[in-house]
Amino acid sequence: MKLSLAFLTVIVVYLSPVFADEGYIPFFPDALEPDGIGFRGPASLRSTNCWADYECIGGLSSGDLSLLIGGTSLNVSGTPEGETFAASSSYTRSPPVTLEYNKKYVFQKLFYTQVFTDFGQTLTSSNLKNPSNLYSDLYINSDPFLKDFLTVEEKLKILSRQLDDGFRVFNLKTESSFILFGIGLGLDLWLLEGSWGPFLMLHDTSLALSACKTQRFDLSADSESSTFIPPICNLFPKDKINLDKQSYFGFALGYIMDLSLVFLQTEKWRVSMDTKITNFSLYMDSNFKQVSYRGLDFYPEYSSSSTLNCRGGTYKFDYGRESTDIDCRNSKGEDHRKSSDYTFGLKITYYFRL
Repeated sequence: MKLSLAFLTVIVVYLSPVFADEGYIPFFPDALEPDGIGFRGPASLRSTNCWADYECIGGLSSGDLSLLIGGTSLNVSGTPEGETFAASSSYTRSPPVTLEYNKKYVFQKLFYTQVFTDFGQTLTSSNLKNPSNLYSDLYINSDPFLKDFLTVEEKLKILSRQLDDGFRVFNLKTESSFILFGIGLGLDLWLLEGSWGPFLMLHDTSLALSACKTQRFDLSADSESSTFIPPICNLFPKDKINLDKQSYFGFALGYIMDLSLVFLQTEKWRVSMDTKITNFSLYMDSNFKQVSYRGLDFYPEYSSSSTLNCRGGTYKFDYGRESTDIDCRNSKGEDHRKSSDYTFGLKITYYFRL
């Protein structure tokens, strides 16, 4: 908490002298006016969202959580601590155009400071479970957690639409739109650049709770492509029961690690391949409280790159005769096949202000 507040203080102090109308955008802070514009074509943002009754720790590279989705074990980042959680990863398309800022070198063009901004949308779908099993509608009146988690009206709604075969699991669909600003300290090693810095984010997050029919399936795909298997609620839409929806508007604090391979750098042009990891220290609602839903706190983490990540694969239901191809499209219908990346992971930036 103290570290996050220190981050916010640094941002405010850095930007406080520039809220006069000095730049080319009227009534806009001069320091936040972009110096250039970048085009990265098809690009991806991976969001790893976790709702948990205690906390989720770990990073995008840990891959140490085995999450049961419809009976299939997938590796998902972050390690929940506690008894109840819902965690998953998914990809969305990042905006192809970015706003860029010039570096301010502080030591022989080796170290630099830089303002940065980012914006986008995320979408994940995850099932509620404990460390051993998925929660299901078979135990809504007997399970110690479900008895208090669901309302009386929600229980009656589920019991009135019982399935002839199988059971329903409880799904949390999380959507978020965001914009962030921050400052970073970087190291320029010619071909390789890396920076680290705090940010302040504004977010608009929504959560939808539903009960969805599930079925086991077999998977043959790499861990990246497996995130494009349709969510459980999309596989059996007629058996889906919408239970509740919650919205949160607020702010978040954290830090970003940015790594770039730079192939061309002039005063006006830059060609690079970029990767960013966004870690959160606080994710608050409009009342300055941790975003939480019925005792489950929200722990997100983002990783973005200027390329696409799906190579394809197959999945097959236990009782199906044929395998189904993973089409590399997310729930929004966005295509994430690597072959669709016509810029081959490159980002081209033009600086119109020196």
